[in-house]
Amino acid sequence: MNSAVSAIRTFQSVHLQDDNVLQEHNTDGDSTPSSKRRFGGPETGYHSSIRPTLEILLYPEAKELFICQITEGSGELAITTTDDDLGGDEFSLADLNELNDNIVLCHNDLEPRNVRNNGSDEGGSPWYEVAAIIDWEMPGVFPFAYDFGIKDPYLGSNNLFFSWYRLFKEKTAALVPAGGVQDKLIKALKVIFKSNDKAVPENAGTRSGWVRMEDAGEIPPLTKDEEEKLEDEVLGELGYV
Repeated sequence: MNSAVSAIRTFQSVHLQDDNVLQEHNTDGDSTPSSKRRFGGPETGYHSSIRPTLEILLYPEAKELFICQITEGSGELAITTTDDDLGGDEFSLADLNELNDNIVLCHNDLEPRNVRNNGSDEGGSPWYEVAAIIDWEMPGVFPFAYDFGIKDPYLGSNNLFFSWYRLFKEKTAALVPAGGVQDKLIKALKVIFKSNDKAVPENAGTRSGWVRMEDAGEIPPLTKDEEEKLEDEVLGELGYV
């Protein structure tokens, strides 16, 4: 994990206002780089503020049912929800400017399946170092609080290993700039994803389960090796390994 965190620091060292970087990500179609800072990436599109990205994450069903609304006025951004437990979130103009000043290159899907390692057992103890970071399908320029925050709703789907999730959160917390606006962004992501869950509940009203066959007999518990083999087979079928 320490090598992965070092790689994240390298991502963040990219100067996003350099002419060559701006030209590479120029979304205005001009021959000269745009000096306007951009939020987003190939998946979310590039925008001049964080609002369009948050709106893309919010399901249409959540908007139509008024579970969550994103509104803007007088330079301020408000996220409101009907869920009293979640509460709302507000960004002042100063907050939005601060987010603009803290955008960095983010991978947004740094999971074990996307980290290639070189290993060695010299000296009798195995060690690993990061050789490459792959699968750049969700990258973009965001405040790192965005990359940090989406780990929570993706736990159990995009990221399947709790030990990796826990270490990632522990080791990268120091990379999130101090200040209340970063916490606001993390909370906004939580509100949006929780609202999505309410709007489109999974398996609602369905009945599912296993029916034991009469002649099944006794089924012994799986050994640890059998459990690991089964897990690897499932992850392989899902394309995670």
